[in-house]
Amino acid sequence: MTRGVTATRLAVVDAPRTAIFSGDGVARETARAVDWSKTPVGAPESWPVSLVTTLRMLMSSRHPMFLWWGPELIQFYNDAYLPSFGRGKHPAAMGQRGADCWQEIWPIIYPQIVDVLERGKASWNENQLVPIQRNGRIEEVYWTYGYSPVFDESDAIRGVLVVCTETTAGVLAVRRLGFIRELASALNDAENFEDIANITARCFAQAALDMPYSVINMEGGPAIGVGLAGTESPALLPPCRACPGPSASPERWCIASTAGLRERSRSGSARGFPSTLPTGAFCSKSWNRSRSPRAASRSASNAAAYSSKRPSRPH
Repeated sequence: MTRGVTATRLAVVDAPRTAIFSGDGVARETARAVDWSKTPVGAPESWPVSLVTTLRMLMSSRHPMFLWWGPELIQFYNDAYLPSFGRGKHPAAMGQRGADCWQEIWPIIYPQIVDVLERGKASWNENQLVPIQRNGRIEEVYWTYGYSPVFDESDAIRGVLVVCTETTAGVLAVRRLGFIRELASALNDAENFEDIANITARCFAQAALDMPYSVINMEGGPAIGVGLAGTESPALLPPCRACPGPSASPERWCIASTAGLRERSRSGSARGFPSTLPTGAFCSKSWNRSRSPRAASRSASNAAAYSSKRPSRPH
């Protein structure tokens, strides 16, 4: 038994480092194209056995995996992780510093990384909201994931292994079905058109993550009551007449599209509507300011200090 273990270990040590990323797959191909000698981790020939072994496991897995390595938290990931990037981060993320790649969420994830690097404390999160920049905007993204320490040959923590699954579709489906159920239940108390409008507006305002704003058009009586949910006062606005749509009379409020409503509200031609409309939590400037590159830079400067301590395996 001992001979078998020794022989396996020697085989790993003696294997050409250039073969680490051999084989098929987009992630392997991307990694082969990186000039690792120009990154903080150096050329593959100098990599420790612990990094080589971890990368072979990661690249061979069909479960989404991601690795940060060294004081600069240089990144590696496998094919299964690619869909999580969407458009915008891959392929530049391969070999990139973590703080440079994940500026928008660094204040969220960096404390967890520090727990792993400093204290060897693994983490586990289920259906956790961690919005990321992808496909040209901040997206509401949910994950079930864990961070684990990766040790080198001297028993020091050198990296953080991320094993994760994106659960966005499931979380959103449950939340939206719940909204429909709550709306139907609340409308049971409505006694007239105005009750319907006000109850609907209040329910919509509580569902701002899915509907940043919504227009409620109640047709009846001498004028049209139009409500805008998602504002500070999600109730009926004063009755108004607005520019008719393609098939509407001047007495009707007709909205052909969200873009049309937004344009009319900006121009001020829709009397009673605010000049700007809610854009949603994940499109707001406040989100970007609170997670600015400056904040990420401060976290990045702290990374070297934490990593230089090179904590050993906790006993």
